Amino acid sequence: MDQGGQDGREKALQLHRAGQLGPARAAYEALLAHAPGDADLLGLAGVLALQEERTGEAEALFGRSLAAGGEARIHLRNLNNYLALLKEARRDEDARALIAGGLPEWPEGAVPDAVERGTVLSLTEALARFGEPGRALALLEGVLPFLGDDAEVLNLAGRFRLMQGDAEAALTALERAAARDPGNWQALAALSAAYDRLGRRAEARQAAARFARASPVHIAPRHQTQQAAILVLNNAPKWIENPNVSARALHLSINYISQLSQRKAAEYRFISMFVDLPDPGPEIPPADVVFNNMASAEAMNVPGRLDRAVALVERIGLPVINHPRAIFETTRQKNAERLRGIPGLKVPRIERYRTDLAPVEQIVADIDHSFDYPVILRHATSHMSANLQHSETGSVSVLVPDGDSLRAHIEKLGWLEFYAVEYVDLRKKAGYFRKIRAACFDDEVIIPIVGCYSGWMVAGARSKQVGIDFYRSHPETIEISNRIARDPEDVLGAGCLRTLEAIRDRMPLDQFGVDFDVDEDGTMVLFEANSAMNFLPHPGEPADVVLPPEPFERVNAAFHRLVRRKIDGGA
Repeated sequence: MDQGGQDGREKALQLHRAGQLGPARAAYEALLAHAPGDADLLGLAGVLALQEERTGEAEALFGRSLAAGGEARIHLRNLNNYLALLKEARRDEDARALIAGGLPEWPEGAVPDAVERGTVLSLTEALARFGEPGRALALLEGVLPFLGDDAEVLNLAGRFRLMQGDAEAALTALERAAARDPGNWQALAALSAAYDRLGRRAEARQAAARFARASPVHIAPRHQTQQAAILVLNNAPKWIENPNVSARALHLSINYISQLSQRKAAEYRFISMFVDLPDPGPEIPPADVVFNNMASAEAMNVPGRLDRAVALVERIGLPVINHPRAIFETTRQKNAERLRGIPGLKVPRIERYRTDLAPVEQIVADIDHSFDYPVILRHATSHMSANLQHSETGSVSVLVPDGDSLRAHIEKLGWLEFYAVEYVDLRKKAGYFRKIRAACFDDEVIIPIVGCYSGWMVAGARSKQVGIDFYRSHPETIEISNRIARDPEDVLGAGCLRTLEAIRDRMPLDQFGVDFDVDEDGTMVLFEANSAMNFLPHPGEPADVVLPPEPFERVNAAFHRLVRRKIDGGA
């Protein structure tokens, strides 16, 4: 036993728990002077050093504690605290190297107390986060005999088994977790993912609906620098694929407002609320302005959805950015009708089809008669995503080369509703395709994003390795993209910006995006216009291909002005 005995150790612990950090530090130092290799004391002294923001000293103490070995439970506690330090410092590679050194198993027959339970849960989540779900599961299974009725333990066991590819075993644990704690949103989200992996889509939807009822509101932390609270109205997820997804990610779909919720948390407090919930729904949190993120006009046209959305915003009684009625009016077909006739703009022909209302033979005959080939088939209610780029079966949009393959494409895709869209060949002389994105806020038009790629579907290329490789092998596409973003009028001509301003004036939305390109004659060709777009760079974009920052800064400034105008009483 160390000098000072058990009494000295207990006194140091009491001082530490009482928040008397100075005297506790002195007590630990006195004990360690006589027992420098005591893993327990080294770990406790490391925690105290962290509390006093002596991070370097804390790391050194945690390193010494792990080198000292000692009892398995102490070693696991110290490892958990060391990983927490590395996670906070965003030193993921150092954390992975630390884990690679191995860790002891939970002692057989040892019943974890409440503190040790917390340590095991925290450590297993850290192991999974740093790419070791197998080790996380092995550690967790050591305490399952004692905590087998603990919903949080079962939830983690299910998630880790799902990450290991054992969906059946995962489902068993997650069903038990959800039964024991019906309000555990993490277990319900993972349960939906487990059903989805097993192809049980109806049950995946039911679990996702239970998640939405358990977590109808997500409120970001409050910061003193926040200018306003923005209540974001969202549709609940139909099903969930990622068992480890965060509540914020499930609430905020991948578009501009979602990007802002991650990057502008110091300026705005983002509050998300699901809309499609049974009455009376959740209590409405206090906010300053509403951002309607039910951005799909096609989805808003589902019978009854518009009435429910309008009733909700009226009940909230706050100014609204992109009112549901305005979203309702911006389907692809309505936009095509609205924007035709603008000088300098070509709006490709578009028709909507439903396979439940007309036989495939009739749809094929109509497309064959109305369109030239190739023709684009586009899912009616989905938007393009970087995750769908370069995937024929996963894409929401495909290019059908000829009439002979049209029927096969329709049957293979199995879409209930889809658009046929005229294809305009805009391949540049150098062989690549381009997509330009404009962001519209009130009376402002900004071009922050320009993408190029070897294929006609340019979406997401800059954040995918295949696209990054393309840019690096064609540096001229980076140059032209940057030139357009920095000075679009110089490259595209003043007429292009006048056309964008005309589009802005005809659209009923407060904020939306326009995807387009310009042909060799200077005519703008419309791809789409809607409010479900990203306007900021993807976090995965390398520095050598990322676009200039100035347009993105202008986009955010325009958003700030729009929010302020709405709060101040603007229509």
